[in-house]
Amino acid sequence: MEKEIEEHDCGCMRRKQKALIKKLSINAAASIIQDPEISASFQIFRGKRALVTGASRGIGRSVAKHLYHLGAHVIAVGRSETDLEVLAAEIPEIQVLELDISKWTIAERKLQTIGDIDLLVNCAGISSLQSILNITEEEIDQTFAINTKSTMNLTKIVAQNLIKRKVGGSIVSITSQSSTFGIKKHAIFGASKSAVEAFTRAAAVELGQYGIRVNCVSPVVILTKNARKYWEKTKDSKSLLAKIPLKRFGEIHEIVHAILFLLSDKSSMITGFVLPVDGGFSAC
Repeated sequence: MEKEIEEHDCGCMRRKQKALIKKLSINAAASIIQDPEISASFQIFRGKRALVTGASRGIGRSVAKHLYHLGAHVIAVGRSETDLEVLAAEIPEIQVLELDISKWTIAERKLQTIGDIDLLVNCAGISSLQSILNITEEEIDQTFAINTKSTMNLTKIVAQNLIKRKVGGSIVSITSQSSTFGIKKHAIFGASKSAVEAFTRAAAVELGQYGIRVNCVSPVVILTKNARKYWEKTKDSKSLLAKIPLKRFGEIHEIVHAILFLLSDKSSMITGFVLPVDGGFSAC
C-alpha cells in the first residue's frame, strides 16, 4: 500500500514538473517575441512582399503563415473563398485573393493590381491519379493549365516586376519526384511537373543577370490532408515506401522549411536547382 502511494506521489510530481517546464518554455518564448531586438533577428523576410499560390489549404497555407511570422507581407492566393476567409480570420494581416490562376489573361490583369512582389511560391497544383489507359484530354488540359502554365505565367509576371524595379528576388515552385522517376498513376501529374523543372532551369539562366533566383522543391509524398486520405487506402503505398530509405512519407513542415530556405538569403548562391525532399527516394 505504501509503495502504491509512493508511486502515485512520484507520478504526480513528474506531471507537475512537466507542467512547470512547459510553462517556463512558453514564458521564455513570449519574452523573445516581446523583445524587439531578439524578435527582429527572426524576421528574415521583413520588408518583403510574398505571393503564395495554392494558399487555401495544405502546403501553400502553411507557407503563407510561416512567411507572415517571419516578417513578410503575404498575399495568399487560392480558389476556395471559404478556406481563404478562415485564413484571413486567423491572421487578418495576410491579404487573401480568390483567383483561378489557370485563367491566363484574368490572372495577368488581377496580379498587376496587387503591387510589387519580391518572393513567389508556386504551390497551386492538382493531380489526376490514374492509369494512362484511362486519361482524358480534359484531365491533361486542366492539369497542365494549373500545374504548368500558371507557374510559367506567374513567374513571368513577378520577374517583369522585379526587373522593372531593378531589384532581385526569389521564386520557388513545388514539383515532384514523379517528374524524374516513373510512379504508377502519376503520368499526367509527373509530366506537368517535369515541364516546370525544365522551365525553372531556363528561367534561372535568363533571370540570373537581374539577381532573380528560380528554384524548385521536389517531394515524393507530403502528407497533406488529401494526400493522407489517398495514400492510406491505396495498395501502392507499401511499394512506394519500400523505395524510400527513411521508410516514411514527408510532413508538411518538412517541405515548408525547404521552401523558406530557398526563398531566403541563406541560399543566395543557389539558382536553377531542384531540391529533393524525398527521404532518399532519388538516391536509389
